[in-house]
Amino acid sequence: MRGFVKVVTESDDSATVASMKVLRIRLVKDVRNLDVEKVVVHDRWLSMKLAGVDDRDTAALLSGGEVIVPRSELAELSDNEYYIDDLVGCRVVTETGEEAGVLSEVWPQGHHDLWVVDDDGKEILIPAVSEHIRSVDVERHLIVVRTLDGLRN
Repeated sequence: MRGFVKVVTESDDSATVASMKVLRIRLVKDVRNLDVEKVVVHDRWLSMKLAGVDDRDTAALLSGGEVIVPRSELAELSDNEYYIDDLVGCRVVTETGEEAGVLSEVWPQGHHDLWVVDDDGKEILIPAVSEHIRSVDVERHLIVVRTLDGLRN
């Protein structure tokens, strides 16, 4: 569709982004607010017509941008669901109290996410499933994981 941009959501709640009247997009060097003119919903992604974005070249300038949704507009989460922004920066320790590092990234994988823990420059990848994640305390910025046998050198 001419002048539409593709917006991929990392959440099952694409309705929140689809209902926005102004899309706030963080780019490498700035943040842009663009009026939303039309939205077409496709499962986990959206086609959006944004004011002033009328051709492929202009749309390409937004490629890789991150849509910013104000916290007040975010959907309520169920138990054991977390916003990525709340997880990144949390201390990660094993159930025996051993420091594992700091959660630096979350990689969405479809069936489950992979949590990337920075252990003094080394990456530890932990599948975000109950077998590995024992508890998450967002308020204390603390994640407890199963003992990491075999994940370290």
